[in-house]
Amino acid sequence: MRILITNDDISWAEHILLPLGKYFNEEQKAVIRCLETKDILACPGSGKTTALLAKLLILSRQMPLENNRGICVLTHTNVAIDEIRKKAGVSASKLFSYPNHFGTIQSFVDKFLAIPSYILRFEKRPMYIDNEVFNSVIERSYNTLHTARAWLDRRRDGGLEYLKSLRFNKDNFCISPKIDGQAFIGTNTPTYGEINRLKLRILDWGYLCYEDAYSLAFEYHREHPGIRELISKRFAYVFIDEMQDSSTTQSELLNNIFNESVVIQKIGDLNQSIFDYDADLECGWTVNNDCSLCITGSKRFPSSIASKVENLCVCRQTIAGNGRQK
Repeated sequence: MRILITNDDISWAEHILLPLGKYFNEEQKAVIRCLETKDILACPGSGKTTALLAKLLILSRQMPLENNRGICVLTHTNVAIDEIRKKAGVSASKLFSYPNHFGTIQSFVDKFLAIPSYILRFEKRPMYIDNEVFNSVIERSYNTLHTARAWLDRRRDGGLEYLKSLRFNKDNFCISPKIDGQAFIGTNTPTYGEINRLKLRILDWGYLCYEDAYSLAFEYHREHPGIRELISKRFAYVFIDEMQDSSTTQSELLNNIFNESVVIQKIGDLNQSIFDYDADLECGWTVNNDCSLCITGSKRFPSSIASKVENLCVCRQTIAGNGRQK
């Protein structure tokens, strides 16, 4: 059954979310009404999170959805989830109940892919998925190496730090400097063998860094491709906020685990991407300009500033100021 969001629905959401006398503009209303797979491009101060929340509250009135499917909302920080909870208040009690899922991309990957993959491998749950805890275990284990430590100690960039940086490749589980890189040294060498055994031993102990979870998730999807259909049956809608902060690894995995029956809306601003400041990382969001909506109105910038900011953007975008001149 197709859901239609009406003007009355939007008026109801305005009453809950906006100050008295304030209303969503036409671009925000178009985003709220849209229930198709789209990329949503929003400038700074556009009210995109409030527009998303309005859509979520309206959808909550339609629950249970057809076939008891749910809504999945993914962000990059728990702060964003807390903001949604705070703004929604008691109106959104249904949103945070099964079959819906609200959380970070990392928590979603852990819950639905990495932890089930780990349990299949080791018949137990991991103890920690945390970079800081993982690195402390690496530090304590460094002196247990022999041949590999001699090789590591000769590195100018520091043997311990290099060991901390090594990852399980997402495609074949070899040990590589990056999750999508080649083996850091010949796989038949004693150095590789010793480091591989250490990495697997730490994994068996239950200590994972965040990227280990993605490697396990990719392995789980490869070996159990039916998981895509199961996850897609659970969620009718997936909303990914701040999509510009998603890595290529995150984007690839998310694209792999939802099929065409799921409406996926990726929301963000390419000009605020964290990857603009790190040459070793790459933004995973390739916007489909033929299938996108824009929110150009900014409450953050006065008109005089907005006209200048839009000409300085890395990715060209239109920014309509708030009408004030200062």
